Amino acid sequence: MAFCRKCGAEIYDEAVICPKCGVPQQSIKESQYNDTGEAGWWLLSFLFPIIGIILCLVWKVTKPNCSNASKKGAIIGIVVYFMVLIGLFAFNGRSDSDYGKQRPGTETTAYYDFDNY
Repeated sequence: MAFCRKCGAEIYDEAVICPKCGVPQQSIKESQYNDTGEAGWWLLSFLFPIIGIILCLVWKVTKPNCSNASKKGAIIGIVVYFMVLIGLFAFNGRSDSDYGKQRPGTETTAYYDFDNY
């Protein structure tokens, strides 16, 4: 048998609230889930942003710390992916002075043999 944290009444060990005063004996955080918000969720969400968005929505109420970690990872992952894509398409291996010039080795020359027709 255990005792209530507020009134000291004797209660069962598994009791969630005291039957006399109604005070919760364990916090919801301790008794229902483990919400640590570990860096693993951040990393997973960074590498796979769509998974991070889904986890953020699923855990919004039940695991707010894990939800925030997955949300931050997803947002940062999306921003980094877009920056990489913009960099790949914008620069594409050319400098400003190369625009408008034909690259060496890509010249096209058409040879027509009109004598054989």
